[in-house]
Amino acid sequence: MSDYIKTMIDHMKVRPNSYQHFDCCMKLLQYPKLTVQDIEYMLPFVIDNYPPYSYKFLSAVSCHSVITIDWLLRQDSWWDIEETISNPNITTKIVEKYPNFEWNWQFMDDIKDLNGEFVLAHRFEDWNWESLSSLLNIEFILEHPDFQWCYYHVGRNKTITLDTVITNPQIEWYVESLVTNTSFMKDITLDKLLRLIDQNTTEISIIIAILKHLIKTEEVSNDLVTKMRHLPEQVNATKWFFEGKGYITYLFNQTTILNPTDIDAVIYKFIPINSINEKVSNYYDKIETEVASVGTNNFNIGQEGNHGLRQIIRSYL
Repeated sequence: MSDYIKTMIDHMKVRPNSYQHFDCCMKLLQYPKLTVQDIEYMLPFVIDNYPPYSYKFLSAVSCHSVITIDWLLRQDSWWDIEETISNPNITTKIVEKYPNFEWNWQFMDDIKDLNGEFVLAHRFEDWNWESLSSLLNIEFILEHPDFQWCYYHVGRNKTITLDTVITNPQIEWYVESLVTNTSFMKDITLDKLLRLIDQNTTEISIIIAILKHLIKTEEVSNDLVTKMRHLPEQVNATKWFFEGKGYITYLFNQTTILNPTDIDAVIYKFIPINSINEKVSNYYDKIETEVASVGTNNFNIGQEGNHGLRQIIRSYL
């Protein structure tokens, strides 16, 4: 064992009940040159002096890279089975080799070399099928539709593509999980979705739902508006795009002034008051400037009285 670990623990033994010492023990587990012997020296000190917190230490030990299955098997049954599965030294071969070990199959999806073949061999164990649904290769999932897959979590699977969704209409795809799947969305573009809609793709409802999400992240531009105007009626873009906040904001930004009489419920709903304030103020500034210009251009001193000026301005307005 290292002199460093022994020295630190021996210092702690002077005042063993300080929680600060327990925190130090947790940090000592991060020592790059830590050995199994170091852990064995630390264990009794932690267990004897910090019973309420010792489970945290034992969990950290269970998944430490210096800990092996052989060492765990020599211990009393104190170890944290859940954390043991995420130990980098625990593999599917180890699990196969020690079937009588008290493996917790609810956490088996944390094993580092999880694969479909292993799941197939142990399909009747108490797996966490939600986690498996998002972790295993989509080809394996499609090959075994009778397994207890959670298709909401399948939508979060990093191996699915837009083609997977289109060619498997028998699956109940959840749009909310698809659009939050960064691996799924990274290659999806607006133009690709629009082409699929033009081709009357089978899974048109899913495509439209993904399109709606994607457009929320797009800045509304002249080009986007043109593309949306050419969508078929079944997309119903009039309802969710042309009456939506993005498009209304786009229209609002096309002008620098706003007549107060033009403020309707839609503008009030979607446009911030500060933006309305600015454009209404610009409107009155424009009126004042133009009225002044009319007076300057039409009023000849000595020839037009106040009555004549009022008539000129009234005609302009």
